[in-house]
Amino acid sequence: MGSRIERAFSILPISIAFLARSISDSFNASHSDSDSKVPSKMMGSVLSVYLMLLKRIISTIRYGNKMTNASYDNPFSLLHAVNLLSQQSRINKFSKAIDEVVTTDSIVFDIGTGTGILAFLAAKAGAESVIGIDVSKQNIDYARRASKANELDDRVKFIHVHFDDFNPEIKADIVICEMLSSMLLVEQQIPAMRRVNDSLLGNNGTTIPKSTTVYVVPVQSEYMWNRFQTGDLRFPKMPQSVGGLNEVDDLADMQTLFHVEYRDLNTDFHVSEKLSFEIITDGFVHGIVGMFEAELTPEVLLRPEDGWKHLFVPIKQEKRVRKGEIITIQIEYTPGEFDSISVAIES
Repeated sequence: MGSRIERAFSILPISIAFLARSISDSFNASHSDSDSKVPSKMMGSVLSVYLMLLKRIISTIRYGNKMTNASYDNPFSLLHAVNLLSQQSRINKFSKAIDEVVTTDSIVFDIGTGTGILAFLAAKAGAESVIGIDVSKQNIDYARRASKANELDDRVKFIHVHFDDFNPEIKADIVICEMLSSMLLVEQQIPAMRRVNDSLLGNNGTTIPKSTTVYVVPVQSEYMWNRFQTGDLRFPKMPQSVGGLNEVDDLADMQTLFHVEYRDLNTDFHVSEKLSFEIITDGFVHGIVGMFEAELTPEVLLRPEDGWKHLFVPIKQEKRVRKGEIITIQIEYTPGEFDSISVAIES
C-alpha cells in the first residue's frame, strides 16, 4: 500500500508543473507583444485538472487491483441492472423467499443492489432496516431515485461502496446477494459471500440464496466453435453465453461440478475437479456447457430459465468421440475470476 501511495503522489508535482507551463506557453505565444500575464481564469483550469488527477489517484489507492470508480461509471452496469426488472420469474422467486425469512425486526443488507429491487422487496416485507450497496455510482443514484418514487427512502439506505470496503456498525440478520452467473464464473457471488460470512452477517443470520449447485456437460457445437473465426481471421477462444440450447448438442449426461453452502464459505474457494462422462452419441467435443441452480430457501429454487443463459467453455482442440467411450475432463477455475478457467480432456 505504501509504495502505491508514494508512486501515485510522486507524479502530482510534475503533472501540475507541466500543466501550468503548457497554459503559460500557450498564452504567451498568442500574446507575444503584450505584457499580459496568464489570466487567473486560465490558471484556474490547472487547479481543476489537479483535482481530477487527485480524485483518480485516491481512487486507485483505495481500490488497488479492483476496478476503480471511473471504470464502473459507464452505462453498461446500470443498463444491465434495469434490464433485469423485466425478468419477472426471477423477481417473483426472490420476493417469495424474502417474504419467508424477513420479519419486522430484521436488519437486511442487499449486496450488489443494482436498481434496488430486492432491497425494496425486503422493506415491503416489513424489515426494520435495509441497506443496499453497489460499486456502481450510477446504480446507487438510480436506486435512490427509485426509493423516493416509491416512498421508501425513509426505510432503505443506499451506499456506493465495494463489498470489501463496506464496514457497517451493526451486522445483518439477513444478507441478500444476487450476483449469480452460470458456473459462478463471471460475477462476484463467491467473493461477496465470503466477505458476508467474514464480517457482515450475524451469528444466527441467513443468506439469500442459501446455496448453489453448478452442473456441466460435454457438448458438440459447430456454431460456438466457429464463432472465433471470420473469413481468414482467427481469434482466441473464450467462454461465451449460449443463446439457445439448439446451438449445442449434449454428448453425455449432465453431472454436478460442485455445491456450495454460503454459510460455510469462509476460505478462498477454488474449483479443481475431474469428471468422467460416458459418451451417448458419436461426435466431436468442442467444450463444456455449465449451468446452476440456487436454493433461495428450502421452498424456492432458482434455475437458469428464471433469467440466465448457459455458459459454453471451449477446449483447446476439438476431440472426436464414439458412443460408449469414457472421457475424463479436468476443470479448474476460481469463481469470480473470468480468465482463470481451464478445461481439458485427459488423454
